[in-house]
Amino acid sequence: MEFSAEAVAVGIQVPALPTPPAFSAIVNDALFCTTNNVLLRSPRRLVAESYEAWEFGRPATTFRTPFDSRLCHLKPHNEVLDGVTTAFRSIRKSYYHTIVDNLPRLALLHHERYQSVDSIRVLVDGSMNRAERFLTQLLLPGNCAITTIEPQTVYRVEKYVLLSHLSYQFAAALHPTLVGFLRERIHPRREPTRSRRILVSRQAAPRGRRITNFDALATALEREGFEIHALENYSLADQIDLFFDAETIVAPHGAGLANLLFSPDRVRVVELFASPEVFPHYYFLTKSLGQIHRYLTGAGITFNDDFKADVEGVLRHLNS
Repeated sequence: MEFSAEAVAVGIQVPALPTPPAFSAIVNDALFCTTNNVLLRSPRRLVAESYEAWEFGRPATTFRTPFDSRLCHLKPHNEVLDGVTTAFRSIRKSYYHTIVDNLPRLALLHHERYQSVDSIRVLVDGSMNRAERFLTQLLLPGNCAITTIEPQTVYRVEKYVLLSHLSYQFAAALHPTLVGFLRERIHPRREPTRSRRILVSRQAAPRGRRITNFDALATALEREGFEIHALENYSLADQIDLFFDAETIVAPHGAGLANLLFSPDRVRVVELFASPEVFPHYYFLTKSLGQIHRYLTGAGITFNDDFKADVEGVLRHLNS
């Protein structure tokens, strides 16, 4: 499945972007480094594509923070994890990466090859975040169970199911088969109302991209029937319901837009960037979900600057 690349980011400078190949494999007698969430054949041999979303046009051996290669050289833990194990995390575990890059990999465990296995332990280092706790219940097959292991530890695993990543860095496009799998298990068991107009607030965000004229934007959009929502105050179940019933969404670029995965097709999205630098994560996600995407850039110097929104530009997009 390919999606046109009208937006450009580093590493994505192509006329069309294919979704990555989906594959899985059982690897016998390997090493699993929990902090990096990587599988190794030996302390110096990494199994490719096991640590992060695919990076288009980049060598798989090019590591970036927070990968720590020193941890892979630790002596394996005395305890061998016997039986069949797997993991879904990457080195990045923020809300966006959890929703788009990590948890969708669990779909591969529903293959008949793995359904015939009596028990599969899904390895998680340390505690689970709220998205993981909520969605693993919906996405894991019945023969799989979460097993908590120690962070910053290398374990020897008897049989490990290596699950490929199903999305690219900077591009959240998902294959239609995977979209159908996720929607079948996550969407509420009802028809969407397609009635809610949502303005997502990042005003409490610690990392910037806050809108300096947010009150003016909110006032203008409230006249158009918009509701203002700060997603950090909501449970994941409430966020799913909110985005499931959306008709139009206006939001600064940020992890909250990963919730578009829970929205139905034909939802209209206006994404606001702080600077002229555009990252097309959600452009590609909306294309794979059958949604409509528009964007506006700000006058900030860097991607994470606070910025003034173009209120008239937002209204033009909504009325076009």
